[in-house]
Amino acid sequence: MKLRSYEEWESGCRACLQNVSELTENMDEEAFNWKPSPGKWSAGECIEHLNLSASKMLPIIEAALQKGLKKGLSGEPPFETGFIGAWFLKGSGPSGKPIPAPAVYKPARSSFSKTELLHTFEALQQQYLQLLAFSRTNRLDLNRIYARSAFSPLLRFNAATWFQAMPGHQQRHLSQIRRLTVLPGFPGTGAG
Repeated sequence: MKLRSYEEWESGCRACLQNVSELTENMDEEAFNWKPSPGKWSAGECIEHLNLSASKMLPIIEAALQKGLKKGLSGEPPFETGFIGAWFLKGSGPSGKPIPAPAVYKPARSSFSKTELLHTFEALQQQYLQLLAFSRTNRLDLNRIYARSAFSPLLRFNAATWFQAMPGHQQRHLSQIRRLTVLPGFPGTGAG
């Protein structure tokens, strides 16, 4: 399966930053931490999950890219992923079926500071963009550079697959926040 380009990954990341800002700008702390039921995530928990995912994966991807640079693994797009990578992208992306998050990516608490979480989210997006720029500048072959998952060393994908997964996974949870804001009882909606 052919993957997107650097430009599309960058624009996907920037769209996520804009979407998070738009979705949360009118939320106070109560709305940011509101849950429709005990088993469901709040907007804050969704953002914390994305922060946990990125904070665990970006260093692994960075180490893989540095190793690829030392090995001289250079190449040009288009980038591709295999059958299992395509399955992973479909499952973790915007249209994937909901599956329980691995424990390493689950929020450990349910009350968050909106400002702190959004600051962390933005900082992690900047790291992602820096890794894309590093890869592009050094003309790294993202098809041949592999990184393991933070929750299972058996799960390994090429760097291109990981770069494509991040914006798609984020859009999935931003859609979850959108759906949350229209539920009866959501603070500020006048319902409930």
